[in-house]
Amino acid sequence: MIPIFRKVLLLMMFVSIFTNHYTYVLQPEKVSAQSQLGKVPVKWGKLAMKEVQKKYPAAKILDYQHIWREKKKDGTGLERFTFSIKQYGREYNVHVTIVYDLETKTVKDVQFIEMMY
Repeated sequence: MIPIFRKVLLLMMFVSIFTNHYTYVLQPEKVSAQSQLGKVPVKWGKLAMKEVQKKYPAAKILDYQHIWREKKKDGTGLERFTFSIKQYGREYNVHVTIVYDLETKTVKDVQFIEMMY
């Protein structure tokens, strides 16, 4: 169990060190300014935040970060976010992946992965 935990931790460290993405503080005006520069569409960040609040109603969202965007050959797009949340005295990260149709921009699926630390 410990070797798997170490692999996940090393992967998370690698992603956080070698990506060019910015951490967005939970202030909509800052997110909007970044989006206008072509970074992250506000629509997906707001949707991800609403989905986290819906799934974890007792949690306090501490921070979030846009991790990556992917356009697939089948006409779907993926947006991945990581949220730092605190719930019932525990802090952990929740990875949120939004799957949507590239043409119509309609959401097909929202996936959650919890990462304890």
